[in-house]
Amino acid sequence: MDSKPAFTEHHISRGEGRVYARDYYGTGPAFVLMHGFPDNLRIYDDLIPYLTAAGRRVVAFDFLGFGASDKSASASYSFEQQLGDLSAVIQALGLGKVVLIAHDSSGIAAVNFAVEHPYKVDSLSILNSAYDNSPLNVWPEMIVLFADPALKALALAVAQSPAQFG
Repeated sequence: MDSKPAFTEHHISRGEGRVYARDYYGTGPAFVLMHGFPDNLRIYDDLIPYLTAAGRRVVAFDFLGFGASDKSASASYSFEQQLGDLSAVIQALGLGKVVLIAHDSSGIAAVNFAVEHPYKVDSLSILNSAYDNSPLNVWPEMIVLFADPALKALALAVAQSPAQFG
């Protein structure tokens, strides 16, 4: 599909900065598209025209620290923060019931939102994600590296070296 649907841009305030969101006009429960790590909302550029052509409202946003959202050095980036970003987008845009589409690391925020607010979720689709709230859970090394504030210097060094990142 070649069509690029029009959208309204929003910058939604959070304590740690502003979340960037694109809101595409349509009806029905809004599809809320969430990216994973290290992506941004652009991963859905090819899908959005199909959803909007069907007349559906679509909202895609960048979590804090990603894409066009703010990247504060003092922010605490975490799964809890992503849940807060999702909640802020849904509330600020007055979305009502939503269809959550989660990819990769955003699956945790989507599941937690659905558990905490079942009356606000029409349906949930999880793509290539994991969920476990067990303290014994062992995450892949790259997720631990980039998620642990104590490893920030190492994470930045790895990210700046193509050989190491590969």
